[in-house]
Amino acid sequence: MIKHALIESIKISPKFEKLFPIKPETLRAITEHMKEHGYDDSKPIDIWQGVVIDGHTRLEAAKACKLETVPVFDHDELETEDDAVSYAIHNQRDRRNITDADLAIWVAEIDRRKKQGEGQDRGEDGKYKPKASTDAIGIPKKKSAKETADVVGTSRAKVERFRMVQERAGEEAIERIKAGESTIHAEYQKVKQPKQEKPIVADVCNKKPNDIKIDGAMHFARLAIAQLRCITTVYSDAMDAFDHTTKWIEKRRESLK
Repeated sequence: MIKHALIESIKISPKFEKLFPIKPETLRAITEHMKEHGYDDSKPIDIWQGVVIDGHTRLEAAKACKLETVPVFDHDELETEDDAVSYAIHNQRDRRNITDADLAIWVAEIDRRKKQGEGQDRGEDGKYKPKASTDAIGIPKKKSAKETADVVGTSRAKVERFRMVQERAGEEAIERIKAGESTIHAEYQKVKQPKQEKPIVADVCNKKPNDIKIDGAMHFARLAIAQLRCITTVYSDAMDAFDHTTKWIEKRRESLK
């Protein structure tokens, strides 16, 4: 339900403010429009527990226009801070052209929350109690990249590449992306493992069973492992590598009967 609230009663939290940096040119445009036409009540400021989760630019414009009240929508249906973060990101991604700078901020925040378990209830021992086979905020571990990608509106591969950059290149590279001075792809190209001109296991992959003096299961196991290594030099996505390997193993199993 939309209601009007005193601007001075609305709280700002760095946890949400940093997710959506205010662009000066956007603030100027909204302020000028608001001075001429007033505040558009169809675009209330989204709040949760009295804190702005979406609408920081509109709020700043209202302050610049010296308004006393603004329309707000209180999202009391959101149970946790993590829910509020996800909601706010969904709102933003649906309204703007998502940049790598946006993705860098959002993915880093979601990963930080998953690691620290923010926004979740604690057990009697004071520790977070995630469900079985899930991370700290309830996202299934094996699908964490996919789930994060769904929240921020990008592909799983891009999330995984961002994480690789963060792990191998550190904060300097991430700050370049956030500042718009570089892209996730550009930084990923710098840190990804270079392809070997001739993988060590290539010969094993190409040999026929009779060319390798290993009997039975050991022969099959060696070829399967070699094939997995070959695949991972081409496919950076672990699940794709697994799928390709599984298909290869099944095909190889038939040929060895």
